[in-house]
Amino acid sequence: MKRGRIVGLDILRIVATFCVIIIHVAAEYKWNESVYSNKWFTSIVYEGISRWAVPVFIMISGVLFLNSGRTDNAKNILRSIKRIITAFLFWTVMYVMFDYIQNPSMGLKDIMSGLIRGHFHMWFLFTIVGLYLVAPILKYIVSNEKICKYFLILSLVCAFLIPSFIEGLLCINNIVNNSYMQSFVSAIEANWYDMHFSIPTDYAVYFVLGTYLYNIKPTKMQQRLIYLLSIISFICVVALTIWVSRIQGDTYSGVFSYFNVFVLCESIGIYTFIVEKTRTMEADSKLANMLGWMSDCCFGVYLMHMILLYSIEKCLDVNIIILEPAIFIPLLSLVILVVGICVTRLIKCIPILKKYIV
Repeated sequence: MKRGRIVGLDILRIVATFCVIIIHVAAEYKWNESVYSNKWFTSIVYEGISRWAVPVFIMISGVLFLNSGRTDNAKNILRSIKRIITAFLFWTVMYVMFDYIQNPSMGLKDIMSGLIRGHFHMWFLFTIVGLYLVAPILKYIVSNEKICKYFLILSLVCAFLIPSFIEGLLCINNIVNNSYMQSFVSAIEANWYDMHFSIPTDYAVYFVLGTYLYNIKPTKMQQRLIYLLSIISFICVVALTIWVSRIQGDTYSGVFSYFNVFVLCESIGIYTFIVEKTRTMEADSKLANMLGWMSDCCFGVYLMHMILLYSIEKCLDVNIIILEPAIFIPLLSLVILVVGICVTRLIKCIPILKKYIV
C-alpha cells in the first residue's frame, strides 16, 4: 500500500463524523418523544441510516495502522496513544467544567466520576487505545491471507451472527412474554458469553476488516452484492427498531448495536462504496487537498461536538424537540460540523496544543 493520503478515507472520516453528530442530535428526540409520534419515527430513521459511522471510524484506523509500510515499534505505538490520552484528559476537564457551570450543585463524586470516565461519547478513545496496543498482533493476521480470512469468518460467526440470533430471540420473548422461552433464551445467552471470546468478538474485527476490504479490491459483482445487502440492512435496522419499539411501548435499541449483523452490512456497504469510487482520485488535486484539510479536523470535531450541541441548545434557549426533526436534525448537525472544523483549525494554529488535544 502506498503511503500518503487516501482520498476515500478522508471522505469517509468527514461523513462518519457528520453521522455521529446526527446520532447524538437525533437522540434528543429518540429518548424524549413517544414511540408513536412522527418526531420519534423521524429520529429513528436518521439514527438508523447513521449507525455505520463508528464501525467505519475503526475500519479507517485499521487501514492506516495495519498497512505494510508502517513501523509498529513501541515508540510509534506509544506516540499515538499519548495523543489520545492527552486529548482525553483535556476534553474531559472541559466537559466537567461545562457540566459544573450548568449544574453548580454537582457533588465531588460526580466530578471525580466525570474526570475518570470522561463524557459518554469518549468510550471510543479507550477502544482505539486497546486496538493500538494489539495492532502488532492484528498486523500479523492481516499479513497472512488464510489466517485473515479465518479470523474474519470466526468473527462473523462469534461477534455478529450468534449475538444477533440471541438478540432476536430476546426480542421475540419480549413480545410474546413467555416464561419458558425466557428461561431458554437466558440459558443460551449465559452459556454463550461464558465462553469468553475476546479478540474475535470485539472491535478488532472492524480494525482488520477495513484493511482486508481495502486490499482485496472487490469485483464489480461483489460490489453489487455488498450494496444490495447494505440497502436491505438499512431498511431492516430502521423497520425492526420501529416495529419492536411500538409493540413494547418504549424505544428498543438492540438492532442499533455495532455488533448487529445489519449494522455490519451497513458499514461494509458505505465503506466499500466510497473507497472503490475514489481509488483513482488524485491525492494532490485541489478537491483532495480540501478534503484532507477537513479530515484532519474530524478528531477535534468528534471530541468537542457534544459541548457545541449543548451550547447551541443553551443559546437557542429552547428545547430542541419542539422543532421539526426532519429539517432540524441534519441542519443542526451540519452547523456543529462546520463550527467544530473552524474551532479545530483555530486550535491547530496554536503549536503547543495542535499535537495533543485535536
